[in-house]
Amino acid sequence: MTEGATAPLPSVVVVGAGPSGLVAASLLSGAGLRVRLLERLRARREGTRAPTLWPRAMNVMDLIRCGRRVRDVAHRVDNLTFVDDGNRTRVPLKDLACWTLPQYQLEEILENRARELGVTISRDTEVGSLTGSTPGNISLCVRRNGVDELVDADVVIAADGAHSAVRKSLDIDFAGHEYGSRFGLVDFVDEAGEYARDTVETYTGEPGTLVVVPLPGKVIRLVAPLGDRDAESLQVIRERLERYGFKGEFGDLSWRSVFYVSVKIAERFSNGGVALIGDAAHVQSPAGGRGMNNAIEDAMSVALHVISATTRPDPDYAHALSDYASERRRFVEAELGLIQRRTDRWVSSSSADDEASTEEARPPGLPAERRAALRAAGIPATGHGGGAVVGTEVCWRDIGIEPDALGRPSVLVVGGLELPAITGSTVAPHVYEVAKLHLIGRPEPAPNGIYVVRPDGTVPAFWPERWCRDRPTLAADIGTACRQASGHSG
Repeated sequence: MTEGATAPLPSVVVVGAGPSGLVAASLLSGAGLRVRLLERLRARREGTRAPTLWPRAMNVMDLIRCGRRVRDVAHRVDNLTFVDDGNRTRVPLKDLACWTLPQYQLEEILENRARELGVTISRDTEVGSLTGSTPGNISLCVRRNGVDELVDADVVIAADGAHSAVRKSLDIDFAGHEYGSRFGLVDFVDEAGEYARDTVETYTGEPGTLVVVPLPGKVIRLVAPLGDRDAESLQVIRERLERYGFKGEFGDLSWRSVFYVSVKIAERFSNGGVALIGDAAHVQSPAGGRGMNNAIEDAMSVALHVISATTRPDPDYAHALSDYASERRRFVEAELGLIQRRTDRWVSSSSADDEASTEEARPPGLPAERRAALRAAGIPATGHGGGAVVGTEVCWRDIGIEPDALGRPSVLVVGGLELPAITGSTVAPHVYEVAKLHLIGRPEPAPNGIYVVRPDGTVPAFWPERWCRDRPTLAADIGTACRQASGHSG
């Protein structure tokens, strides 16, 4: 390519119209890429399924400008409660509050937003196999409305679930643990108001595990491992409710399910120009409480790696997806280990996994309850003690960034400071003046100063206000941080 020329933007095919596929498609299309989304089902599935959104996933909702739509219909949960043989521990979530809503409602919001951003969505389109995996030379064999056709793509993002046809076509191993015990789930309307609305309650002990989750519209979700293969789910849940002091009666049932659970992870998350996200890459049990959140975080990560690659004169999408795969697999693998240990305890009805325990190192000055809230939200406690800023993640709704700005780093000027002319960077950052900034995992507003922010929202460099007034090297330091944050070495 000649010097100064811009490479054409790639065509991207996303397979699967669940939350992760819709988020990835929205981010990519918002950044100007041509995106087509293929979905096997003709219409969205009803049922609540995964109902919980934690702060990092909500941050992605804000980034694609549908956070307000989600909050308008979702239910906010401000606490976690753990009851083990009568001992009750309450964990205030504070700024880490989660939101619950039926998954089909979230998918409707996300699909509408994806269409607004220009995504072409093809339903009743099933992917049978994939040929080629080199970026720019990938074809998917699909059946659409009963007719076979080939769909070509430069990049493919597979969000087609635990039984992913794309993953199978690439012959990627999907290993892990399958539990023989079934789980029962019931959603019902709590007309009597017997159940708390501000907390997710987890009961463990001799009667067996029971989880109580409040949903919008007075709906309560109950989840319990059933133990006996032949046990009738409603009877088991009723008996468990009574043992824990509830009446054991249900209002109008809105959804009911019995299912087996697995904790599995793909051998690799990418192959050439193809990436796996969400359940196509990893599955977990309800004990994690973050399956959909991990999938949304996958979508954010893979989209940003592709978008960042487009800013280079000679984009290497295979390398970009390899970086995504390495980054996300390492994070998910560590989390799945914790989830499997917790699931083992749920199934065996042993003592609770104490969310306020010292299962991971606790930074000095970080209370046990705060560490428990961070862990539930999927935010590493390391780096959140003592007012740390570097390594945290900004709240996008404080900034007003557009998806088409995600390929480059940003410089945030917080508190009315004067930004010097940035030197030493080959990548021009986006600059935002921000009156007040919040960081995920910090309940108080962030201190005034100058922040460099990676495209994924992470803060790699920060200069507090007192350093910005008399620092001769500040302009060059910011330029160096921007260059490093973009991944460009020159």
